[in-house]
Amino acid sequence: MAYKQHFIEWFSGKQIPSYWDFTQIVATTTGAMYDDVDGGYRLTTSATSGARGEIDFGDKRQFDLASSECIVSIRYDDTNYSRVMAGLVAGGGTVENQTTSNHYTFGLQSNENLSYLYTKDSSGNSSTDSGVDPLTNWQTAKMASNGSDVKLYLFESGSWSLKVTKTTNKPTGNGQPYFGQWTPTAVATWGEINYMECYNT
Repeated sequence: MAYKQHFIEWFSGKQIPSYWDFTQIVATTTGAMYDDVDGGYRLTTSATSGARGEIDFGDKRQFDLASSECIVSIRYDDTNYSRVMAGLVAGGGTVENQTTSNHYTFGLQSNENLSYLYTKDSSGNSSTDSGVDPLTNWQTAKMASNGSDVKLYLFESGSWSLKVTKTTNKPTGNGQPYFGQWTPTAVATWGEINYMECYNT
């Protein structure tokens, strides 16, 4: 039997495991385990316009962007303008500029009070909103990519609810787990993740 790659991260404990690579992209961004009930790993940007940071697998891309699923649980600073994204990407820099590399990611954007499914292939990138306002609560999402479409499910009232079926900009190639935080204005913001699961299908 051929076993496929399957990764689970709970983001608990004193510090993030060493297989995650932290990258401070613009200005000062810090990353640390957040000391709170159900707290996870938090990225906090400085009060600098465009400040952003991320974590990934250091370009170890063991997941098939056209045949995989990814579950993430994230929340963000809804008081100030911020964006947080998590999913599978072929490279870094995705949170600020979705044209950087092929990917499918789930994101929260505070200035629009919506959550999104973002995708990119060789022809371009696009996003579709879920119609759900994440507020300041944890939002748990499952993304499923099969080569024909990418589906976004949100976990609501104890079960998965299909919100988006996206047939544009379906990513191909190999991807790595990714989580990023970005602030477009000169105000400190934060984003947090406490669960990620990725597996090839």
